[in-house]
Amino acid sequence: MKILILFGCLLATWLTANPAAAQNLALGKTATASSQVQAAAKAFDGDGNTRWESAASDPQYIVVNLGSVQTIDRIRLTWENAYGKDFTLAVSSDNTTWTTVATTTNNATTGNEYSNLKARGQYVRLNGTARATTYGYSLYEFEVFNYSNDTANNLALGKTGTASSTQGGFPARNAFDNDNATRWGSNYADGEWLYVDLRGTATISRMYLIWETAYGKDFRLEVSNDAATWTAVKMFTGNTLHYNEVSFSPAVTGRYVRMFGVTRGTGYGFSLYEFQVYGTLVPLPLPVTLASFGAVPQTAAVAVRWATATEHNSASFEVQRSADGASFARLAAVPAAGNSQSARAYEYLDAAPLRTTAYYRLKQLDIDGQVAYGPVVAVQAAAPAPATAGVALSFFPNPATDRATLQWSAAAAGAARWSLMTTAGQLVHTETFATQAGPNAQPIDLGPYAAGSYVLTLETAGQVRHTLVQKAN
Repeated sequence: MKILILFGCLLATWLTANPAAAQNLALGKTATASSQVQAAAKAFDGDGNTRWESAASDPQYIVVNLGSVQTIDRIRLTWENAYGKDFTLAVSSDNTTWTTVATTTNNATTGNEYSNLKARGQYVRLNGTARATTYGYSLYEFEVFNYSNDTANNLALGKTGTASSTQGGFPARNAFDNDNATRWGSNYADGEWLYVDLRGTATISRMYLIWETAYGKDFRLEVSNDAATWTAVKMFTGNTLHYNEVSFSPAVTGRYVRMFGVTRGTGYGFSLYEFQVYGTLVPLPLPVTLASFGAVPQTAAVAVRWATATEHNSASFEVQRSADGASFARLAAVPAAGNSQSARAYEYLDAAPLRTTAYYRLKQLDIDGQVAYGPVVAVQAAAPAPATAGVALSFFPNPATDRATLQWSAAAAGAARWSLMTTAGQLVHTETFATQAGPNAQPIDLGPYAAGSYVLTLETAGQVRHTLVQKAN
């Protein structure tokens, strides 16, 4: 069953996907402590507003009985401001013989997480040897898990984040940098959101949020394929925790993943140290459908031509050449259309081709920096035609501000073509016209083009001639 909910101009769908919270092995289990100003059980009740507090002296300990021997791979501590400075974490099968799995000295944070412990035991103990304050040790939550977050498989790591607002120097990207010392912060308002573009459709099995003190009380986790229509996959109501973890069975899918904050837990905004997404990613194909690619020998040149059927967020095409088909070098970069649903044609003229067989290919770049290489074609440049009297070019004025004239003499009437390229090889204009036997004059309009150097090419009577022209302001 799906329920459609309209929020402003965005459509959200509630998906009954059976989300399951990650299992905290210590939740609700029996706890003991060296002293209890506030009960030890409060560190294992799943309530971020209640806490265990010890007497104001060193050392102190707290122990949880998991009920049976378990695999213990991750431990998470959420301290009140009276946190531990020096402490150890240990496991035991009998509550007598202990194996230390983590040691912390000079701690300066209220959140500690320990992964890849690869331990087994029924009892888990925190033993505090030095307090950070004059108060006792005070823990909101002491959580134990049988698996670790593999940050190498965090699909959101380093991806582009977008937020409804950014407060101070806390940009959206900080929530996707795998650094618990940096954070995203929103304005001081409800209804703020943050999403990440995974750069491909993902099958998502788990999400993990690490909040700063300014946490979300009520919020949704949502997925989308277009960042416009959102599907809610988990709703948190009355949250008091600074860590939220949820697994999905079956997995959910989407390219974009969003935290939509309905109600803040404090008077500040929403603030996330980390927003992690786990699953399997299907990378996006590069955003160009190449319809054709070829290289055509001409007199003393090679015309590299290609066409695209569609383009989406394409940045440029780099024309590359090789003498052996293995080692390619850049000839020029040709700007792409960006976004197009219709056919586009491109051409680059290699005016100084190799005299042996040459290999050409395209390197296509999209706006996000992804690249792909097109097919390789081989071509033998045509030998230059024998020089014929009367084909010398005259271009004047040079430099020219707008209009100029191209003059030459032709041995016979026929068709001709002139082309204008930048010195980087980008074709900016080409035109075909008829010639007559004898002297010819062709007007050239440079007005539409930016000031700079250009190569003007004339193809006539089987010959190709080039001349350098200057466009002045």
